[in-house]
Amino acid sequence: MASTDNLELIITGPDTEMVLPLAAGVYVLGRVPGVDIQLDHPRILRRHLRLEISDKGIQITPLNRRSHTQVNDEDIPAEIPAAVKPGDRIAVGPFILMIVGAGDSEPAAPEPDDSAEEVELVAASGAGGGAPPPTAMPDYLRQAPLPPPDYSDRIPDGLGRHSVKYMRYLPHIFHDDFTSRFIGLIEALYMPMQWNVDNFDLFLDPMTAPTYFLDWIAGWFGLRFDHTWSEEQRRTLLAEANTLFAQRGSKRALSRLLEIYTGRTPEIHDLQEDQDPFTFTVRLPMRERDTNRTLLEQLIEANKPTHTSYILEFSGQLDLDVVYSKLDFGD
Repeated sequence: MASTDNLELIITGPDTEMVLPLAAGVYVLGRVPGVDIQLDHPRILRRHLRLEISDKGIQITPLNRRSHTQVNDEDIPAEIPAAVKPGDRIAVGPFILMIVGAGDSEPAAPEPDDSAEEVELVAASGAGGGAPPPTAMPDYLRQAPLPPPDYSDRIPDGLGRHSVKYMRYLPHIFHDDFTSRFIGLIEALYMPMQWNVDNFDLFLDPMTAPTYFLDWIAGWFGLRFDHTWSEEQRRTLLAEANTLFAQRGSKRALSRLLEIYTGRTPEIHDLQEDQDPFTFTVRLPMRERDTNRTLLEQLIEANKPTHTSYILEFSGQLDLDVVYSKLDFGD
């Protein structure tokens, strides 16, 4: 059992960041004055949560059925004590609570370094161009996300024969086999939809979205993919689309766009002596037959400066990757 001595409570939320010392005893968290821990926010109830620290461990108890509380993203039922341990992420309304050992909330002091004074002078003068030092963040943000559950040998919660969630909201008199199976039917319909809603951010990330969702995301940028775009190329372009559109019309954006589609870094020349005014040359290190020239021209036309013209050239070298992709060596 973890020690309950020298504990601290870290609270982060809207315009709030505080660290409170904790000792053995009972603490009431709520919105009104007079409670032990006051969080003035409309989503916090007058008496929202009870926190108890004793030799037996740490327990939290939501004091009202509207006291929506989660521990590590798991809902905690009202008026039922739930054990927590230091490091657990407790969500109370818009606030995140975390109990840690005293001193854990502050980063460890760095080891003395003879070059510390020199580094400080360089940083103060703005020279060096290095990245700024990292800012302090809660411990739960430093931790890697929990791995997804393994359902290879069991049915996911909510898809079984009996209710695993909604039964706890019914009075005990209804806790029988028939009601559990009847409510389980509703859960089996509703829970998959809730999973989609809870994890909809994965649908909006080009790197994790389902393949059939990529065309919908592309519509945000006015993009349309044809059959020559592979799934990897589509995901890469959508992931970088915000940056590419911000730099649209620049050599850098055009070069990166062509690199995503062809897999080769093009050479773009706009300052050659023998070039016509407002004309640039795009040279790709591949054979013309190994790519779609029509689509390349469309990409260049849509992303070049409007007042310019261009010349598209190919190096004529054999692209071995394309050759190997067309060969079938069998199993």
